[in-house]
Amino acid sequence: MPVNSIHLIFYSQHSFSSKRRADNIQNMSHIVSYMEMINFLKLIFCSFFSRKLFFMVLLVVTTLCSTYHLQ
Repeated sequence: MPVNSIHLIFYSQHSFSSKRRADNIQNMSHIVSYMEMINFLKLIFCSFFSRKLFFMVLLVVTTLCSTYHLQ
């Protein structure tokens, strides 16, 4: 095997892994923004209502979503 082909294989694998890493970083940023949105909603609910009411609303929303998906 000539040296050039070895370098080419190594370079192609390296570029593929770096692209995959960039995709993973992008996915992580989406997850982080989603978590920030959840924390913001929690902050709003906790400031306006009591914690019990927040958990009740959360329970109702989750049950409604699950029943909607099951239909």
